[in-house]
Amino acid sequence: MTQIDLSAANTLEKVSEFAQLNVGSYFNFIGMGRKGNRVTANTDEWRAKLTDMQTIHMKRNKIPMIFGIDSVHGATYVDGSVLFPQSINTAATFNPVLAQGLGKYMARDTKAAGIPWIFGPTLDVTRHKHWPRVYETFGEDPTVVADMGAVVIEHIQQEGIAACFKHFISYSDPTSGLDQDNSELSSYEILNYFMPPFKAAVEADVWSGMGTFIALNKVPLAANELMHRGLLRGDLGFKGLMVTDFNEINLLQSRHRVVKTTLEAVELSMNTTSYDISMVPSDDSFIRSGKLLVAQNRLPEARLRESAFRIMKLKLKLNLFDVPVPGADVVSQLGDEASQLAALGIAQESMVLLKNQDNVLPLTPEKAASIFLTGSSADSIGLMCGGWSLWWQGTYMSDVFRLGASVRKAMETTLGGPDKFSYYHGFDTDGLLVNNDGKTGDLETAKALAAKAEYTVVVLGERAYAEFKGNDDKQPLPPGFLTYVQALKSTGTKIILVLVEGRPRLLNGMAELAHAIIF
Repeated sequence: MTQIDLSAANTLEKVSEFAQLNVGSYFNFIGMGRKGNRVTANTDEWRAKLTDMQTIHMKRNKIPMIFGIDSVHGATYVDGSVLFPQSINTAATFNPVLAQGLGKYMARDTKAAGIPWIFGPTLDVTRHKHWPRVYETFGEDPTVVADMGAVVIEHIQQEGIAACFKHFISYSDPTSGLDQDNSELSSYEILNYFMPPFKAAVEADVWSGMGTFIALNKVPLAANELMHRGLLRGDLGFKGLMVTDFNEINLLQSRHRVVKTTLEAVELSMNTTSYDISMVPSDDSFIRSGKLLVAQNRLPEARLRESAFRIMKLKLKLNLFDVPVPGADVVSQLGDEASQLAALGIAQESMVLLKNQDNVLPLTPEKAASIFLTGSSADSIGLMCGGWSLWWQGTYMSDVFRLGASVRKAMETTLGGPDKFSYYHGFDTDGLLVNNDGKTGDLETAKALAAKAEYTVVVLGERAYAEFKGNDDKQPLPPGFLTYVQALKSTGTKIILVLVEGRPRLLNGMAELAHAIIF
């Protein structure tokens, strides 16, 4: 079955055209621009859109389409939902009970929008520390990833919507460290490091799974019979639906170059894997190719029936024939106190104290007059959230987030107001000097403020990014970070570093300058 990006079906006329072709699935978010401080569709807009789409499809053949979305750390693209800390934070708690809330409320709020299928959780085991999707994972320990993933899957599906493990398999250990590059692994590594989370997902009765773009040991996963039919369907006994990742089958031609045409790509993938849905994502090429291959006896009809069975099974499990747009009963719960407290619990338990010389922490309100706050990430909710936050690539802004507070605003609340401590922006995520008005900053101003403070809190880290858009960032943090911290340290103030990062970055000596470090 073909899955279409909503951007290619952004009018009802286009949806009708795809319905006539028997397209059975769509994905992605509603593009809406910005309305005041709102940048994502609300539940009314989502439910109206999906109702119109389902009406078209049910009229065509009485079979509902199934809509999927990347709800990565909460219902990412639903206005008013609570964004949780990223999965790497959940892993840092080492507390599966807290992971229950992530699964439950992420699913509930996605369902409130009428969406029955989440592309998650991510079960990749982090290996290469530069890989820009580290923050989407539950870390580097296969046992932690397996335990957290199973709990999240169970609590997603208890809400009556489908979880989808991803990305099968070995995606997180590219030899170059760059997203979407290939991996080279021994059988021991595959079975002992990367397989356990998927085994746990199958044992948790996960309803669907997703593949990956890459090649493992020079064999693309889009045509890897050993992994799909041998390991996943055979050894692990997975019976659920499998969807490709974005444009995955077509990459057999355009990237991996193991075939010359789209027709050959579809033939190879369908005859070697167990994919049921192709995230094409914008045309009917998969449909046309499939029909031609069957007509030419190059694709057995029995193979298509296998996929049709798994697709219909999931649609029936989700009750889409009776309730094509689910979740009307939970719309009023969106953003409630229970989900806020669940997210807060993960945030609090996930903070890691890396250094605390002379027990300089905690800072108390009594010390407020001796505190100077500065740094690239000190006054940005967006940078604290990272990628997959309202937008795919995230944002540096704060005003577009309904809930939450930057470090600066939280300190104002805790310490009794903005006049209780000093603040200077100082530098941006590129290490360039910036003042409080966003213009070129002055290092001497920062030094003067630091000299008056016993404690200087420097909140620094990465820009927001997602997937391959984070490939180009170097492992060391920008040199301007170190220059700035060295200048502050020279005043005699005690440096407290707060690291806001989605993956490990090199501090270039800043750790030695700090009295305390929080990750």
